Amino acid sequence: MPLVLTLRQGGSLYVGNDKFTLTRIGAEDKVQMTRGRDGTPFEVTIFEKTEIDDDVFAQLGDRVTTKEARIAISASRSKLILSEENYDKPKPNQR
Repeated sequence: MPLVLTLRQGGSLYVGNDKFTLTRIGAEDKVQMTRGRDGTPFEVTIFEKTEIDDDVFAQLGDRVTTKEARIAISASRSKLILSEENYDKPKPNQR
């Protein structure tokens, strides 16, 4: 079962420490995400899954508007996937 995140244009998600930003909403069936570390663009559609990282696949979900999109992320359990809000939260001190 994929993780579904709603991202506004300009919003990001993280795969481990790699940032992926929703840079463009082209239509109801196509958006562009860009990987922060090298600027690689990925076209994400409703028609097929796009591999954005090793064994991490993104596909566009329903309810796309001109301002936000739902992205379904499929990955192995060993991959840490976080929304921008959760990635930026301070980590609790560990002893």
